[in-house]
Amino acid sequence: MAELSKLLSFMSSWDRQAVLADYAKKFEYCTDFDALVEQIGTPTKVAVELAKDYVPTPPPAVVAPAAAPEPSPEAIPAPEPEPAPEPEPEEGPQVRGKAPVLGVIAAVILGLGVALPVTIVTLVLGIPFLAAGVAVIYGCVSFVLHALPQLGLISDILLLIGGGLVGTAAGLLVAAFGLWLSLALSRLWVEKVTMPVGRALTHAKEVPEP
Repeated sequence: MAELSKLLSFMSSWDRQAVLADYAKKFEYCTDFDALVEQIGTPTKVAVELAKDYVPTPPPAVVAPAAAPEPSPEAIPAPEPEPAPEPEPEEGPQVRGKAPVLGVIAAVILGLGVALPVTIVTLVLGIPFLAAGVAVIYGCVSFVLHALPQLGLISDILLLIGGGLVGTAAGLLVAAFGLWLSLALSRLWVEKVTMPVGRALTHAKEVPEP
């Protein structure tokens, strides 16, 4: 039977099992074992005869698994109720800005009579330094250009050019300081005094809408 099972490998698994079961029954109920073996023949002979007329059979029907029982209505949890929407807050009376007329007039008067003149003065404070720096630069360049043709030694020429460059650099520093002083004082006056006073005088008062 083991040899026959190996030789029937060309069959499907269910056909092979059916053939082996049939031959197992013959051996189980036989009374003369030697006579049955002589009648059937060798496992190779049996396999060859079966292969001549073998027609594959369809596979046995697969038993479908039992469907799961539907849950009872009592087992289904009830959906949670949705929370009620929160009421929107009511809007209060709207307010609108109203600038005091006297404050606006006072801001204009102070701006034209005080803020503007002081701003001009702060700008003018740096002009002397700016003019001095420009004068130093002009003097150094003029002196170098005037004295350079009169020198014959290279050392004197280099010394003259070096001194002119130092003087020009000093003039640039003085001019830059004058420009920075004008801008810094003007900005300080406008940001710290003029603008806060103007906001205070023209501050809009909130009044309810009718």
